[in-house]
Amino acid sequence: MRFNNLKLTQYVPVIYFLMLVSYLAICILYFSLNNFSFTDWFTSINLIFLLVFLYCFFNLKYFEYDGLGATLSFTNRGGFLSEYWNYKNKKAEFPKQKLDDFKIKNYFFIKILELQICSKSTKRRRAIQFNISFLSKKKIGYLQNELHRILENKTFEAN
Repeated sequence: MRFNNLKLTQYVPVIYFLMLVSYLAICILYFSLNNFSFTDWFTSINLIFLLVFLYCFFNLKYFEYDGLGATLSFTNRGGFLSEYWNYKNKKAEFPKQKLDDFKIKNYFFIKILELQICSKSTKRRRAIQFNISFLSKKKIGYLQNELHRILENKTFEAN
């Protein structure tokens, strides 16, 4: 199975633009009404916009999964300007037999896919994390089912 969240990440520039326009509109309105004085209200508005911007910057990422064939391929990259500027890029590609376990961690607005990969030569486990916050619930369900099926096939082949 192969899927990505390209359709949703196309809205990321619009989200950034709307955040910028609304922030500028609030600043202009506030300063025109209060004769350029700073208060606690304006500081709290700045803090809220900063938190929303940081959430969008770190969590609105492109995610791609490819489970066709003998390998699993996971890709995370930035949702804004990633075609021109390669930032926040993370890619993992490994055989299906190396997948040892996985967890989907849900932290209120942030969802993380943690993969445990086992090396046969050193018998060590390595954890790789991918941000799947911008993935729909339906696709997260597909991903869980696919990874469960891979783990079941691996245990069935071992027996």
